[in-house]
Amino acid sequence: SPFIGCNELETVVLSSSLKEIKSTVFGDCINLKNISIPEGIEYIGYAAFTRCEKLTEIKIPSSVKTIEQSAFSGCSNLKKLTLCEGVENIRAFAFAHCTSLESVVVPESVNEIGPHAFVNSTSMETITISNPECNIGNFAQTIPVETVIIGYSNSTAQKYADKYKRAFTPSLGEYIPSTPDQPATP
Repeated sequence: SPFIGCNELETVVLSSSLKEIKSTVFGDCINLKNISIPEGIEYIGYAAFTRCEKLTEIKIPSSVKTIEQSAFSGCSNLKKLTLCEGVENIRAFAFAHCTSLESVVVPESVNEIGPHAFVNSTSMETITISNPECNIGNFAQTIPVETVIIGYSNSTAQKYADKYKRAFTPSLGEYIPSTPDQPATP
């Protein structure tokens, strides 16, 4: 990749005509502070921004469907993550070792939070999982031990919290799964 390990790179503005951010393209750009991901990007590749240690916030637009494995892993100063409605998949280790991340709201459009997606993101106080049927990686480290999980009662978020003995707050209400006669109601 032409920018991997580019220590002088501080700001990146991507064209809205791009459809994907390739694997490792900005990996190890340790001085990258600002990245603007425009609407139109659909895919963020493997380790695309891994270890961009000066990034403090990132907004993932609604056009992005997949955040690939380790995409933002090791972004140790990332405090604010905004995931827009439209994102569908957060792959394994996508935000691992983001030790400054404070809280995350996972929109209803997200169907998958991959294994270890937020492992060692130890400052994360809360994660809100808005999709009551979201598939959450079946590992104790997918969501940090310290993190309070917020979601619907009877949801996959509550099942994950119960299985791994995590704090859970059902502040989104009760989820009633669909039956052949009745649609699901969050």
